[in-house]
This record gives sequence, structure tokens and C-alpha cells, in this order.
Amino acid sequence: MDKQCPSCRIHNLEYPEEKRKGICLFCQAHSVNDDEELPEENFKPQYRGMYEAPTAITRVHQEIENLLLPAKVWAKMSAYCQIAKGEISGLGKIKVNGDTATVVDLMLFKQECTLAHTEISSDALNDFVYKLAKHGQSTKDWRLWWHTHADGAVFWSGVDENNIENLQRQLKCQLFSTVTNKQGHILARLDEKNERYDVNLIIKPFQKYSQVRRKCYRQVRRLVKEKQFQIYTPFSYKRW
Repeated sequence: MDKQCPSCRIHNLEYPEEKRKGICLFCQAHSVNDDEELPEENFKPQYRGMYEAPTAITRVHQEIENLLLPAKVWAKMSAYCQIAKGEISGLGKIKVNGDTATVVDLMLFKQECTLAHTEISSDALNDFVYKLAKHGQSTKDWRLWWHTHADGAVFWSGVDENNIENLQRQLKCQLFSTVTNKQGHILARLDEKNERYDVNLIIKPFQKYSQVRRKCYRQVRRLVKEKQFQIYTPFSYKRW
């Protein structure tokens, strides 16, 4: 009987390389050693994406200036980004205190993703809204839309702009948004009444996050359907 991977506790060690290294192939490719501290320089925040115009006008909201990501939330967001092969997205719970909005928790929904696109299941989102209402909670607390660009640069694409506009219309309140990538770069904004505002990101660095990563890994495997597309070249077609 094959031995279970001690890192993710999901896969069995079936292949010779897995048995030799004592860890499954997925964990070899995507995980950080549990005994190592994550190098902070690999996750240094970058507040402007590669395609963000340097001369963009900076507008600051009159009431909310900061967006705080506690260490556990930042670790969770980073784990989702590292584990998923393509883009991935979800919602976050916001708590405002003075001029600072704190991200309390992140929620991952059933979704289909590619290397350049992520689409949350409308049924899963509607079910989430129903459960919130059933327990007397407001959807306005979950007004952070977080998503990733996988290995790409962090910037607001046309698809991102449309998603922000649609979510703001559905939630009928201000909406925070973040985009991050596997290099640890992150960008954030606040939208209210069709107006965009920049926010100052405050990120609490994390060190070890093996338990968070393991939990996120199980969620991604269960909820995220990653589509693969064949890229055709002149040499891809069979010669008759």
C-alpha cells in the first residue's frame, strides 16, 4: 500500500521520485518547506502594476484611506494564488475602523478558471447570499473582490473593470478590489458610486503558513475547475 504524502495528506506517494523524496509531486512543485520561513522579499508588495500608467491621477477616499491585510489573510491569499495553476478569485469580509478597512476573512467559491480568466459559479454565489440572509448577516460585509493574475503582472484589465462594475451594482455598496500574482505583487483599489479611489495597502508579513496552505489546497482541489486549452502551432497538425 502506498504511503500518504506527509505534507498535503491527500496524495499517495506512488511514483519513484515521490517515494525517494518523501513528498508528492504536487507539493514538490507548489509548496514551501514547512520548516522554512517564507522569504519576505519574494512577497514584497508592489502597489503599481506593470501596465498601470505612471501619470495616473491618484484619488483618495475622504473616509477610508487604508486597506489592512492581517498576516493570516495575506497568507491565505498567497496560498490560493500559489496553489492554483491559473487565475482564481473570491470575496473577502471587510470591517471598517476609522480610516482603515481590515480584511477579516476570505471566501473561495466553486468556479472555473484558466490562465487568463476566472468565473465564479452564479449558483454558488446565490447560495452564499441566501445563507447570509438566513443567518441575519449582510452581504455588504463581504465587499472585497480578490483575484489573481497567476504569473502575469498586476494591473486592472478590461475584464477586471467589468467584474468590478457588475459586483458593485449587485452589492449596491462600495467595493474593495485586489489583484495579486505568484511573485507576491499586489494592487488594491476602492470603488464607490462609479468612482475609483486608491488605497494605502498595509500588509502584515507572515512566516510559516503550512496549516493555512494545507487547508487552501483542499479547498482549491474541491472548488476550482481548471480548464486546459491546446495551443496549436503549424507543427501541431497531423500531416496526411
